Amino acid sequence: MSKMIELLAAIKGQAAMLFGGAIALYVVAGWWFGHDALPFAMIVQMALLALICAAWQYICFARDTKHRFTARTTAFFLVMYLVLSAFAYIGKWFPFTVSAWLIFTSVFIVIGAIMFGIFGAYFRITGTRYNQMLSAYKNRHATQGR
Repeated sequence: MSKMIELLAAIKGQAAMLFGGAIALYVVAGWWFGHDALPFAMIVQMALLALICAAWQYICFARDTKHRFTARTTAFFLVMYLVLSAFAYIGKWFPFTVSAWLIFTSVFIVIGAIMFGIFGAYFRITGTRYNQMLSAYKNRHATQGR
């Protein structure tokens, strides 16, 4: 039961951050494009999308897994592209023209590449740091055991 509560707390916290970010992004985009209000349907879509994204992110990254980071990241971005595309289509986020979908896909790829680079660098840095700490620990205990 406590594992389920931990899982729900992790997903809820991540979903709240994603929802807040989506609202902030919409406010900036709304200002840029001259929209004064955030429709209720869009708020509901953002909340549902934040929950889906947080749960999928937890599945791909927060659990111990033997899959490589690149494989998990690729799966994450492919599924998120499909989910975002479905939300965009059903929610009529933008005109359904080839150019609009090319822009949507291009923006998704650019943001995905930036996020992949940031998380990859973070995991390399923290992995290196923890490897150094583990080596220091082993060295300390190897000299103490003699």
